Amino acid sequence: MTLTMEKTKTNLTSTKLFTVRVLMLFPIFTLLAFIPYVNSIIAVVGLALMLISLLFSKLNRTAFVILIMSTVCTLIGFTFTDGTLINKNEVVYFLFMCVYFVFFIANSNDIYTVLSKEVRYVKIICGLWNLLVLFSFLLPSSYGSDGAFTSFTSTTFRLSPSALFVMVLATFLTVTRDRRFVLFSFVPFLSILLGSSRTYLVVGSFAMLINLFFAIKNKKYFIFILVVFIIALVFVVLNSAMGQKFINSFAESKYLDALAVFSSGRSNFWERDLVAFFEQEPINIIFGCGYNFIREVNMTVANSESGIWAHNDFIQVLITFGFVGLLIYIIAMVYIFRKFFSAKMPFGLKFSLFMIWFFNAMFNMYYTYTCSMLCFPMLMLICSKIYKRD
Repeated sequence: MTLTMEKTKTNLTSTKLFTVRVLMLFPIFTLLAFIPYVNSIIAVVGLALMLISLLFSKLNRTAFVILIMSTVCTLIGFTFTDGTLINKNEVVYFLFMCVYFVFFIANSNDIYTVLSKEVRYVKIICGLWNLLVLFSFLLPSSYGSDGAFTSFTSTTFRLSPSALFVMVLATFLTVTRDRRFVLFSFVPFLSILLGSSRTYLVVGSFAMLINLFFAIKNKKYFIFILVVFIIALVFVVLNSAMGQKFINSFAESKYLDALAVFSSGRSNFWERDLVAFFEQEPINIIFGCGYNFIREVNMTVANSESGIWAHNDFIQVLITFGFVGLLIYIIAMVYIFRKFFSAKMPFGLKFSLFMIWFFNAMFNMYYTYTCSMLCFPMLMLICSKIYKRD
């Protein structure tokens, strides 16, 4: 009996190890977007491994509710979808996030132990990503028509989430091994600066601020470096595609209200989406309108056959899964913050962590970009361990 239990425990540890290894491949193959189907395979394998692990995990009531209700929302969303799915990937994003959150919280200590034992693997992921991106700086194909840097991806919205993931892995190496590993976060941050996403400019800046905070022990020196960092940041942004985007926003301000300028016009179709949603039947308001509804409403905005999604987690989840889905989303996020926020954390660190999620969720979308979704709980875990340890 004892031998059987030990064997089961060993197998579970191996499963968690393999799961973490698999999930850490996302930033590499999100970067290498020209290789088809690899990310889909990683997602399927990762989801299967997490579910296997959860079968043998002790789950509290909150975790159980999140798992059951996210599955129900996914099935109802599919049922309420009219016609053929416009984007098949949207069926799994919400469920994948909820499963990952429950898996991560249930096994957070084991995951941290795995990361600590897999330092060489983390270094390889960070080093390989940095080398690939450095090489791509030399390629004309790495720049879009607007001059924005996209590396091997087709868009900065694929590059920036993978860059954020590598920055989080650099955080882990910086606080657990050597402060010099903060250098692994410079190229990812530069790739964000040279892109065209103002949302990731904010998100990436908070992530970089956290890495500098942990790398520089002398706080007076940290403030000096912070000032230099901000000056360099402004200079690079103003001389990049990002800067042109800011200039264009101000040029368009006379046609848009303040919120529309700040949100790049997103608030205009947010209003249209919400008006269309609240015109639906009560059952749809409670359980959502399915996966195609928001794209169909936004087709005229995007001038595209496939439309666009909300670029806002709260509106996307509300319209797709109704108030039930939005409640589950909020419960899942509170679940993460309650688990990893430590009373010993300084306010600035807590605020930075919160903004990495909230700003992304509010103005771009958090849960539909897998690299961003995966690395945020990792960053929360790393920061919580530092303050529990010290």
